[in-house]
Amino acid sequence: MQYLGTASGGDSSSAYRLMTRAMARKAMDDARDAGVGWLRVAISGYAPSAPNKRGDLDLWRSNPSAFWSIVDTMLDDLDIRGMQLVPVLMWNVAQFPAMGNETVNALFKVQAGAERASWNLISKFATEFVTRYRDRKTILFYELTNELNLLADLDNSHRCATGQKQQGCEVVGNFSTDEMVGFTKRLAEVIRRADSSHLISSGFSIPRKSAEHLRAQPEWSTNGPDWTPDSPGQLAKNIKEIHEGLDLISLHLYEQPQNFRFTSSDAVELLTIAKLAADQAGKPLFVGEFGEPEPAKSSTGSFSDRMINKIIELRIPFCAVWVW
Repeated sequence: MQYLGTASGGDSSSAYRLMTRAMARKAMDDARDAGVGWLRVAISGYAPSAPNKRGDLDLWRSNPSAFWSIVDTMLDDLDIRGMQLVPVLMWNVAQFPAMGNETVNALFKVQAGAERASWNLISKFATEFVTRYRDRKTILFYELTNELNLLADLDNSHRCATGQKQQGCEVVGNFSTDEMVGFTKRLAEVIRRADSSHLISSGFSIPRKSAEHLRAQPEWSTNGPDWTPDSPGQLAKNIKEIHEGLDLISLHLYEQPQNFRFTSSDAVELLTIAKLAADQAGKPLFVGEFGEPEPAKSSTGSFSDRMINKIIELRIPFCAVWVW
């Protein structure tokens, strides 16, 4: 978004791009100087979340050659610094449905022979990106979403209609964990048709405290949601099953009350369960996000410090600090 000139409400003008690209390059330089080897980036941007709104892929739709030239520039800048990229292909689940004037359900209920605008858009974008950059050393691996699993099995439509922010509710829809798994498997197949050599990550967060119970009895069910906390075994089961058809197991983990589980008051302990589940599935683990709520106040023994020590202890191959 900084390269496109849409970050922080930018108008995409050449003057705005000049400023935000300088910011992006400074971030790259600082990361490189600190020994960071790669950056995780929302490669499709974020907007829109409602139909007929300005979006981060407007240039891609109106002038694809100009759009890809800008992405080329970003990858060139990474190459110059000896850094790699983890591109997140769909950060905002509402983005492609809003672009296609559909609901989120269109992404998850695609059937053979059925034409859905939102699915066609995300599959086209993914195919073009992967085909263009698959042979570049810049690509570390691909990532499909950002924390999509935290929206599964919730009555998102009702929550939006009755919440404080009701704009964009026409795009919102409900989907189950199983429908989400079907979607990620289909999108992974799109990528593999273009590139069979790079790994694919989900971008999921650590499953919610009641993920397996809610999966069996979702929020929209007749009897209401089942918020019973999952056992360690159920957590491991969920982690493995939501990554069916993918190459990497992803989790995002923060020091929050919902992550104090199984009699422990330290969220870091969930890493051990996740690593065991990943090992049982025969897949590498990617800690895609972790960090401090107030980084300036962090110190030895802080959450991030403990996370880094545990990541080293468990030999977790990939991790990313939020936000560089």
